[in-house]
Formats: sequence, C-alpha cells, structure tokens
Amino acid sequence: MGILMLFLTTIAVAAPGQPPTTKLGLELHAGKLSEGTTTTGRYDLGGAVAYQVRPFLDVAVEGLVSPDRGERDLGGLVTVLLDRAYNSGPTSTYQHPIRKAAWGGAVVARWVPLRGSLAVGRDSEIGLSLEAVAGVGLLGLHKMNALYDEASNGPGDIVALRNETTSTKPAAVVGFGLPFTLTNHLEIRYELRTWLHVDEAPLYQLKEPSDGSRLYGPTSNRIAVGVRL
Repeated sequence: MGILMLFLTTIAVAAPGQPPTTKLGLELHAGKLSEGTTTTGRYDLGGAVAYQVRPFLDVAVEGLVSPDRGERDLGGLVTVLLDRAYNSGPTSTYQHPIRKAAWGGAVVARWVPLRGSLAVGRDSEIGLSLEAVAGVGLLGLHKMNALYDEASNGPGDIVALRNETTSTKPAAVVGFGLPFTLTNHLEIRYELRTWLHVDEAPLYQLKEPSDGSRLYGPTSNRIAVGVRL
C-alpha cells in the first residue's frame, strides 16, 4: 500500500508531461482476447499506425489477428455442459454455439485528457498519459457449434466442432490506453479494446428457430511497444 501511495503522490506532484514531438507512430502489440465463458486463453496479435493531429489527439489505424486453435480454445464449461446434456437423455439436442474473433481492423481516435510524468531517480522521468479511445471498424468472426462426440475416445475428448461458418460484422471500438513514454521515440503501452457488434442470438438446440439478435463485445487486454518517427 505504501508503494501505491508513493506512486500516486508522485504522479500528482509531477510537472505536466509534454506531448510527443514526433507525429508518426508505429506499434506492435500482443495480449489476450476475452470472449466470455466459451473460449479461454485466445491470443491477440497485431499493430497500429498512429498520427498526431493535435497535441491531445491521435488518429490511428489498428489491426489484430487471433489464431484459431480449434478445441484448445474452448473453456472447460463447454465440456461440462455437453456432458450433462448428453447424459440427461439419449434424445438430447443440445449444442453449444462458439464464436471466435479471427481478425479486426479499425480507425480510432485517441484523446488524451490527462498527461503527466513520473520521476525515476534524481534526473530522469517517464511520461504517463491516459487515452480515451473510440472508433469504427470491421470484425471477422469464425462461428461453429460444439456437439457431443459419441465416437470420443474418453471423457477428455467429447467435443466435436460442426457447422463452421465465417462472417464479417461492422463494429464500434471503444477502450482506453496507458502509454508510458520512455524517450521521445519509444513508449510502452497498456491497452484495452472492446469490439461492440450485433449478431444473431445464440441457439442452444439443434434446428432451433432464430431468436433475434444481441450485442456482443469481445475484449482485448494487451501490451504494445510503440516507436515514434
């Protein structure tokens, strides 16, 4: 707790940080993609090109890809639900809908309402900013259904993925960033992005009629390295 209070106090008393003196930024990021309880441990890899149009405003083109690892992407809850449904009766028609974000691209605005600096030692400091992010983009989806595999080899291998399709949806991108500016040309960034989009509501029974649509929001937590040119 004492370290946290010292950190907050240092930010509060530091002189206001200066905006970057270079306009163009290139970034690479890596992180984890959260899509609810059906998938776990999915990776988010990507990058961005950013341009400073005002001292407090950047415009960026951001992109991500998330490799599809098949059944290894699924959380344990999917296996539990399939097993329970199958053992409840031989006529079970339960299926578990799976949605995976495969890729995404967006144009976003990064507004900086707060900028400060953090003292490091006696003569050095690190710039610290808070960014609010909003934009629009496209999200590529890989959708499928998880069914109980009656030809499985054991209790740990009961999932069969069927009815695989792909689609592309327009998305609103919102989030925030915490850039740590190390030099005029190098920064480390923590970023959170949520891709809000509308798609069909999940169907949990075979041949079940469509039940309208709902809002989805896969979220990425990631670390980025940025270079200012």
